Amino acid sequence: MIIIYSEIIDGKEYRYVELRGRGKLIASDGSAINPIRRGQKATMHLNHDGYPCFGGGAPVHLYVAHAWIDGWFEGAEVNHKDLDRTNFDASNLEWVTHRENIDYTLENNYDVVCKSKQGEKNGRSKFNAEQVYEVRKMYDDGCSINDIAKHFAAVLNDEYQKIRPLVALIIKRETWKCLPER
Repeated sequence: MIIIYSEIIDGKEYRYVELRGRGKLIASDGSAINPIRRGQKATMHLNHDGYPCFGGGAPVHLYVAHAWIDGWFEGAEVNHKDLDRTNFDASNLEWVTHRENIDYTLENNYDVVCKSKQGEKNGRSKFNAEQVYEVRKMYDDGCSINDIAKHFAAVLNDEYQKIRPLVALIIKRETWKCLPER
């Protein structure tokens, strides 16, 4: 990571930061401008863990922290003080060790961070709550795991080999534990 220069654009200070071979002009609030095409604002998307990222996949908070937060050290992680992964304002970020990051989360609001990614809110979930209830009902009604998996592979337009283990975990209640019984 290298900060090469800073400049004022439309009354706001931007600092040039390069991460993973991609450079951005980044403001302390996370707004970014493409350094080559100055009129083009950088686009963002949420990754599977809920972090806003730029097109190259690097999280916005890393650009902001490298540009605006002092104290980086080898192995440092960025802690979001308010536990909101989408709040990448410099005032909300700090450099910490991995252990400090975990401890901060556990001490300050484990439920918000950990339980907020359960069920349909988990970006990797293939099923929704109604489908989970349907899987369990089909099994309780005597359908085999294989038949249920074949059915949902067609419904979800996915491969049987990927769906079958998920169906088994749903039936054994090893996943979707947050869903109350009906």
